[in-house]
Amino acid sequence: MKILAISDLHGNLNALEIFRKKIEKNNFDLVI
Repeated sequence: MKILAISDLHGNLNALEIFRKKIEKNNFDLVI
């Protein structure tokens, strides 16, 4: 269970990172 929980947390962090990058890209497009 610990390994599963860790990999699940890692997946959530990756998803948040991708989401954050999309927001940054959108903000950059809006500034232009």
